[in-house]
Formats: sequence, C-alpha cells, structure tokens
Amino acid sequence: MAKDNNTSKNANDAKIDAIKQLIFGENIEQYDEEFKAIRDNIHAAQQQMNERLENTAAELKKLIETIQNEQDQKLNELKSQMDEEVKDLKNTKLDRQLLGDLLQEIGGKIKE
Repeated sequence: MAKDNNTSKNANDAKIDAIKQLIFGENIEQYDEEFKAIRDNIHAAQQQMNERLENTAAELKKLIETIQNEQDQKLNELKSQMDEEVKDLKNTKLDRQLLGDLLQEIGGKIKE
C-alpha cells in the first residue's frame, strides 16, 4: 500500500514537473535561479542585521557600564563632600560654644 502511494506520488510529481515545463519552458530554471539568489540575499541581509544588532547591544552594554561607573564615582564624591561639610558644621558649632564660654569668662572678669 505504501509503495502504491509513493509510486502515485512520484507519478504526480512527474506530471506536475511536465506541466511546469510546458507552461514555463526554459524560464523555470531562470526563475529558480532568481528565487535562489533572492533567498540568498535575504539570508545574507538577516545575518548582517543580526551582527549589527549584536554589536549595538555590546556597545550599549559598555555605555551603560561606563555611565554606572561615572554615577558611582560622582555619588562617592558627593558623599565625601557632604561628610566634609558635616565636619565643618560640627567644628563651627564647637567654635561657637568655645566663643560663648570665652565671652562668659571675659564677662565674669569684667564684673570682678
């Protein structure tokens, strides 16, 4: 039964090929070559686009890493600067306290 199906399928394929040859004649080979060239061009364009996409993704990844590093560095610089400002404020408060004490001492000496 399977042989009958294969035989009839082969016979049908042969008939279809014969009909194509009658309709298109020698042009069928030219069409096949043109379609193959078009498929090859499409395949090459897809590969080229995939390569470009991979390159762009790699460049974006590097750019993001660079930006992250710069932001981390700026954040650390700002933190250090803020710490210095806090220290200066503490020193200023201590100096005010010291100045107040000195003024009280001077005031006490004036009263004497």
